[in-house]
Amino acid sequence: MMTKSELLKAAQDILAASPFKETEISVTVGESALTRYGDNRISQNVSQEKTAVSLRGIVRTGKGGRTARVETDQIDVKSVGRAYERLSKILEVLPDTDEVAGLHASGD
Repeated sequence: MMTKSELLKAAQDILAASPFKETEISVTVGESALTRYGDNRISQNVSQEKTAVSLRGIVRTGKGGRTARVETDQIDVKSVGRAYERLSKILEVLPDTDEVAGLHASGD
């Protein structure tokens, strides 16, 4: 499992790679385990670590703005880059709306 400092570094790198002026990211790491029993004994034991990255981009336009979210289960540079590409394509085709709330900057 990733340490707190590794997770923070990964989140900072993901945010730094954003092509958007306003970006919200969420990185979650968790573990799930399953034990199956048969004939009063353990027949299968599986443990799995899961990582999820949620990216939300906001684009401001003269008519309001657009916002969308994508998710990936990989935090490597290529996977995050592909997620940002998907997000860009989605934002290109969405209609403008005046109901896009801004993000609150940390420390403000």
